[in-house]
Amino acid sequence: MSTRNFQIRKHFPFTHTITKRMGQLMNLFGLTLFRLEKMSFQHILDIQLRPGDICYITGPSGAGKTVLMREMYSAIPKTQHIRLEDIPLETNQSLIDSIKGPIFETVRILNQAGLSDVFAMLQRPAVLSVGQQFRYRLAKALLSDKTYIFADEFMTSLEPLTASVICRQLRQIATKTRQTFIFAGVHDHFLPDLWPDIIIVKSSLGQPRVIFRDPKRNTKSSVINHQLQRKFYDSNQTKMV
Repeated sequence: MSTRNFQIRKHFPFTHTITKRMGQLMNLFGLTLFRLEKMSFQHILDIQLRPGDICYITGPSGAGKTVLMREMYSAIPKTQHIRLEDIPLETNQSLIDSIKGPIFETVRILNQAGLSDVFAMLQRPAVLSVGQQFRYRLAKALLSDKTYIFADEFMTSLEPLTASVICRQLRQIATKTRQTFIFAGVHDHFLPDLWPDIIIVKSSLGQPRVIFRDPKRNTKSSVINHQLQRKFYDSNQTKMV
């Protein structure tokens, strides 16, 4: 495992014809055509991930979180990464039969992924609840030999307590196995348990704000918002492990 640098330069040109009503809307918000073409659909990121890092991309819906994660995913060789949403949900065999390997190790990983219900393990993955399907896919990813594990819409299908428990376990797994996790989502209530090494705050306009848990990792290309840094990494918050 080695450190990996990401240099993302993704631009989606605005090609629509500006109608009268669109022009009125732009005037209302003080948005010029130049600014629209230059900023609205531009995604730039320079970042370095180390083995065992957890990187969390957050921001409102439509801000471009998925674009950044997709570009990071495509920059890694196929043999080294896995994306949770790409893991199939089997329809013709039980969950426990869908995961190969010693039964005790399988159950242990399922527990780490938050799936400890024996009745769920006896069901086919395709008929499980959305939350259980997420946990099943997470277990499959953890059992893979992939170095980088990606997940979009991270923890959106889980209730807060379950999300916090799984995040705490993921933090321990990342530290132990040195696998690198890249997640994207809109929630932040579980961050005290996930304790990410890097938080990328994406907005609709402008460069993403990059926040490092270790300030020594800051680079000149990163935009640090100290108010957000205090929000996510304040020492008065719950101790993250």
